[in-house]
Amino acid sequence: RSEEDSEPAVEPAAPQSGLFSRLSKKQEPEKPNPGAGGDGLPELDERSQALSSLAMPSARSKYQATVIKPQRSIPRMVGVFAGLVAAMIIGYFGIVQIISANRPSENLGPRVENPAKLMLQRGDDPLEALRASLETEAMDDHQSHKITSREARKLVLDGVNHFLNSKPWKSSDLEAASSAISKAVLVDEHPDVKRKREEVRADQRAYHMFLEEIDSGANTATFLFRESGEDTIEKKGLGEKVIGRFEIVEIRPDRVSVVDHIRNKRPLTWHSNGEVSSP
Repeated sequence: RSEEDSEPAVEPAAPQSGLFSRLSKKQEPEKPNPGAGGDGLPELDERSQALSSLAMPSARSKYQATVIKPQRSIPRMVGVFAGLVAAMIIGYFGIVQIISANRPSENLGPRVENPAKLMLQRGDDPLEALRASLETEAMDDHQSHKITSREARKLVLDGVNHFLNSKPWKSSDLEAASSAISKAVLVDEHPDVKRKREEVRADQRAYHMFLEEIDSGANTATFLFRESGEDTIEKKGLGEKVIGRFEIVEIRPDRVSVVDHIRNKRPLTWHSNGEVSSP
């Protein structure tokens, strides 16, 4: 329509008179009236109708568009594969390290010779053998060295127990046990050694108990027991225990006889003059 409007108007030719003009009018078809349309606009030619159809919205298609999923890119797939391979390698070496850590070291053998083995075989001082074994164990943490240290430690503690459980008992035995365990603690800080030291100290406090008074008429005895800087007085009769370990078996005017239940019922006698003896 715009093209038609832009074309210059051509003036109609003047009507010709004569026969030929009348014949041409009769043969020329009747043109439609431009004003007969419903909207009052002139009809469009084929080209304008085509342009108009393009401008008009088309009817909804009965076929829906297919969504195409984007394919994974090659670099991303390579990265995922590389990550899986790296995880497998790390897991493999982790398992190998765990197995190596749990593998018994006895198969490799000790790197350092332990002189304590020969010392124990010769019957040398167990405390010196324990010292040598612990020094070797510090240089080479092998299971065989630990076994040797355990054997030497047992001999040291057995020596302390020999003095503690001696029959008949002498005050010198308690002093020997105290000296031996004090030296052992300086060499070995093992929990077993520390516990034995506390046991020796408990015996020292118990055997330093003092017979305070004897009541022959009431058949009772009064003992003074000191621990942690505090004095404790216990008055016990025949068949009763003093500080939970010494059972009174006899009361006389000048002495009291007991048995030590911790030391295999070892017989002891407390005298009024402060002495302690064992028959």
